[in-house]
Amino acid sequence: MSTCIFCRNTGPFTTIEHIVPESLGNDDLILTGEVCDSCQSYFGKEVERFVLEKSPLAFWRAFLGIRSKKGRLPSVNLSHPAQPKGRLPTIHSAHDNHVGFTAHDDGSTSIDIDDPQIVRQIIDRHRKEFQFVLSPKVLDMLARFLLKVGIELLASSDSSDARSTQYDDARTHARFGDGNRIWPL
Repeated sequence: MSTCIFCRNTGPFTTIEHIVPESLGNDDLILTGEVCDSCQSYFGKEVERFVLEKSPLAFWRAFLGIRSKKGRLPSVNLSHPAQPKGRLPTIHSAHDNHVGFTAHDDGSTSIDIDDPQIVRQIIDRHRKEFQFVLSPKVLDMLARFLLKVGIELLASSDSSDARSTQYDDARTHARFGDGNRIWPL
């Protein structure tokens, strides 16, 4: 009986795991019988969703017009939350909030600004760029996402190697995180 490469539980394994999410354009690099339903659901809802909505990957999805698995063009808001949340800092004072990006059918990408002060600075030609600062929370979620992809890539070529104890710290951090530290990127 196989165990999940992340939590080591015995399943169930009824879903297909996309090593790189479909929302990043992957439709053929998949795993079956390696990631339990619970871990796959967790990664999709908690790690991948966050990375695809609040990280540099979110910007690139919108800029490149990479459609979701349901065929929708991305629209992302890269604002940090108004108040800090959780153990890892989620905000940075130098980050430009109220800015997002939307991909369009004609291949263009618009910048969505919901801050009159930023709009005024652009109109007055006092601003020519935006600052997007990765908070510790964003860095941690990016690391967890990359660890997940790495462990799954190992499993795609050598299932037993992916379960090796040498990857226990990476596997645990990918799945459960550590609210007190950030995995080095």
